[in-house]
Amino acid sequence: MTLQCPKCTSRAIRPSNYKTGWERLLAMGFRHPFRCKHCGHRFFEFATKDQRKSMFERGILAKAEQAFAVLHSEF
Repeated sequence: MTLQCPKCTSRAIRPSNYKTGWERLLAMGFRHPFRCKHCGHRFFEFATKDQRKSMFERGILAKAEQAFAVLHSEF
């Protein structure tokens, strides 16, 4: 699954939190909120829960790798 921001066409996308019950209902139809890391635009796109979870886990892993690199460079 390759998502891109409909506003700026960046592929730097992350899952966004649900804000309302209506958004949770949309998720039952696999329509989930995402946010662009580049411009901050929030939009909805089709994705399964496993795809969202995978994106979320990759984001956490990337942050952990960045933190390790910073700590490693300080020593």
